[in-house]
Amino acid sequence: MSTPAPSNGPAQYSPGMKLVAVFVAGALFGAFSAVEISSGNGGGGGGGGADFASGEGGDDFSGGGSGDDFSGGGDDFVGEDDFSEDFSGGDDFSGGSTDSGTSTSGDGGGSVPSGSSSTSSSGSSSGSSGGSKPRPGSGGVNVSGGGGSGGGTSGSGSGGGGGGGGAGCQPGANPDKGVTKSVIKVASTVVLDGPGASLLSSSPVGMRAVVNKTNRAGGICGRRIELTTVNDSWDAARGQQTIRRFIEDDYFALTVVPSSEGLGQSIDSGDIEKAGIPVVGTDGMRINQYKSAWVWPVATATVSTMRIIAQHAYSSKGARSFGIVWDQKFRFGIEGATAYKDQVKKLGGSIVADMPLDPDKPSYGTEAQGFNQKCGADSKNCTAVALLLVPSTALTWKNANSGNRSGRGGDVTYGHQTLFTDEFASACRDWCDQMIVWTGYNPPIPPVDTKPGVAKFVQDVRAERAGIDFRNQFLEGAYLGMLLFVEAATKCSPNLTRECLKGTLNSMEFNTDLSNGLKWTANSRHANKFAQAFQIEASGGSFNGWRYLQTGWVKDPGL
Repeated sequence: MSTPAPSNGPAQYSPGMKLVAVFVAGALFGAFSAVEISSGNGGGGGGGGADFASGEGGDDFSGGGSGDDFSGGGDDFVGEDDFSEDFSGGDDFSGGSTDSGTSTSGDGGGSVPSGSSSTSSSGSSSGSSGGSKPRPGSGGVNVSGGGGSGGGTSGSGSGGGGGGGGAGCQPGANPDKGVTKSVIKVASTVVLDGPGASLLSSSPVGMRAVVNKTNRAGGICGRRIELTTVNDSWDAARGQQTIRRFIEDDYFALTVVPSSEGLGQSIDSGDIEKAGIPVVGTDGMRINQYKSAWVWPVATATVSTMRIIAQHAYSSKGARSFGIVWDQKFRFGIEGATAYKDQVKKLGGSIVADMPLDPDKPSYGTEAQGFNQKCGADSKNCTAVALLLVPSTALTWKNANSGNRSGRGGDVTYGHQTLFTDEFASACRDWCDQMIVWTGYNPPIPPVDTKPGVAKFVQDVRAERAGIDFRNQFLEGAYLGMLLFVEAATKCSPNLTRECLKGTLNSMEFNTDLSNGLKWTANSRHANKFAQAFQIEASGGSFNGWRYLQTGWVKDPGL
């Protein structure tokens, strides 16, 4: 079904002594310095987690770890000369001592060399305003039950900032792990290299945009957010090991966690449930994010989007013969392909060509030949084909298919949200012309680009990195996920605890310009059940832009 579209104690990160770069971002730029972290062993696995029967259409997507101990093994979680972000600015501020024991200060105008394996971002703001429970500007977000003075933005989309403290917002004793009188420690695993980097490497920018804006506005009840990110290269074992170390180091929460593989293994092994650590604002890549009592996704699930694609092809395009090209290495591909094929069969259609791809292979000549033999000349035997791939793999697939419709659908080609980036469309050009790509968000594309919250998102992320691909939907999701954490943490402050955060999120209505309205409950994590379609326009070897197809918000038929 569819609804009308909107009108407009330090962690041991590896054996031996390691050098971890720490940067503190405050007004517009934070200084960066170094701190040594001593060695230690990773924690063990926990028991099984809770399983939410949330109407997932009977899908059973098992997998991940089972309490395996990934302790050390020589993995290097710290980059030697690979910092990636540049910072500029001129606001004068100084920070206090961070929880890692590093004294920081900054005067703007600096830069960090390329790439980042492990970074910490926080900042103390140089100004605050009064009022009880001030709410940092949220770029067009309206949260029910919240409120408070100090410069909030209840649905106005104007951004702005709440200040740091009236009498009702004075932090007292440390209320929970990772929360001090001046700091809230949060962490995330990210993806800065390997196949996933073509999609996920910009996600930390979206997270940091919200952190910096919040800290500039005085933090959350005077507490600045200190965000630590570690690159795990989208490796499940490495990611789980890192998350265990975040837990050991008493971080208050995990935010966004773009690296879904390690998070998925941490959920399956019971690590998240055993620790009782909130995981807020995730990207929905893995279905187990929707089956944990301690995880709150903001995204439409991969499986949901793939069912929507199959339904749209069958009902709106008249497709009866289908094909799919999918990622066989990462769990989002395995789960999403299963959901798509099951939905096609449920509708009475047939899967003619089913092609799994290894994203680490340099070319797909043999695979393309086999796929095109099944689909026939000009893919006439495959009316609709879905691509469930990361951008780098999809471009390699494109290069293996030189014919007009080869590797694509005879009538229509669909792309999952993983392909919703300007960078991919610009590189794909004519081969991707008329490809329909789905997203669970409102991208900065007409007619929704004028929504205040969407415009504020673009402004905020471009302030962090001017040339960023702001139509990357996982960047937008990371920004939205971090907004969710700030709003929920603000509602629980000054006595911020994990249990309060859990209870708040379980009853929260999060109305935002960036997506359909979101609401979680204690028994369901499918706050976002919808997606909408946009089409790539290309000709003459050039990418010409995106066109909204006026599908409205289409609901997952399995929910």
